[in-house]
Amino acid sequence: WTITATSMDFFMWMKFEDAYHMLYMVRCDMEARLQTAFPGQRQPLYMKISVGFGLLILLLVLLIGPVVWFSSLNVLGFQTNIVTEGRLDISLELDKRSYGSRRMNLYSAEPGIVTLDAEQSVDSFGEKDDDDLHFVEAEVPVSRQIARFPVHSDSFWMMPKQSR
Repeated sequence: WTITATSMDFFMWMKFEDAYHMLYMVRCDMEARLQTAFPGQRQPLYMKISVGFGLLILLLVLLIGPVVWFSSLNVLGFQTNIVTEGRLDISLELDKRSYGSRRMNLYSAEPGIVTLDAEQSVDSFGEKDDDDLHFVEAEVPVSRQIARFPVHSDSFWMMPKQSR
């Protein structure tokens, strides 16, 4: 473009080059088809089914795969979702129209130890239906973690003078 005598600007020249490139690629494709297949020959059914089914499966894996992979349910038995940290806060909130809303923090702590129990197998789960408890028989692997919180809170609290 810089050394060619033309009235086109740079962007028009790029569009022209792109069109020329695409026409050349179509020409090469048509010449290759003439050498390998008979003109007007129908595509075999197995080719249509395998390519169509393969593309459908690929599309489903791309759309649904991340949802299943990163789901909190983890239904396919991949690595379990491990709790790495947590916090337990217990507070009391009072709502009086005379002096407004007040909140008192009663307990606040982080777990001292988070351990992973061995994977266990649960034979039955209970389902509540009206007043009856029904059990569904299933062999379901269950992994659980135990978070042990300290007996005493990390922060001290005192009753406010108005509440005494």
